[in-house]
Amino acid sequence: MKVLFSSLFAVLICLSTPVFAGDEKMKETASNLSISHVWGKPNYGPNGAAYFILKNNSKTDRHLIGASSPLSDRVELHTHLKEDGVMKMRKMKDGIIVKPGETVHFKPAGNHVMLMSMKEKLKPGATYDLELKFKDGSTEKVKVAIKDKDHEKDHRGSHADDKRGSNADDKRGSGTDEKKMKKN
Repeated sequence: MKVLFSSLFAVLICLSTPVFAGDEKMKETASNLSISHVWGKPNYGPNGAAYFILKNNSKTDRHLIGASSPLSDRVELHTHLKEDGVMKMRKMKDGIIVKPGETVHFKPAGNHVMLMSMKEKLKPGATYDLELKFKDGSTEKVKVAIKDKDHEKDHRGSHADDKRGSNADDKRGSGTDEKKMKKN
């Protein structure tokens, strides 16, 4: 009996405590979305990127179609694709549909929010606001925390290194194949 009550108590504690992933709070929205692990790298050049995990806890599709930020007049949803053996960054013109129960990761060398011609340089510890826009007209606001993840591997900036692919603005990644990139 003690084991049953102890187990029940442990479950209740877990359910009543805010959900944390490392130091990243999970934001549960009114529209049954979970947005967690929101971060960005320092922008060493004019562009930057935001990353996060988006989980659809609703019973209907959620269609992310764009984003905006006071830091940039041009914010786009991007992804990386391998075409003819070359990693290329592409704008997601139609956005991304998140099915019920599905989790979509926005991460380096994958889906991400791209901020072009950012108005200021951001260093680790800084934050900025980002608003995610959905096809149904709803929006979700998140705070992007600048972290120095992968900085030693990726000192060139926004979101690429030779092991993972190329950044369209990177001279070494643009139009080169992976073998040539490894030589550089």
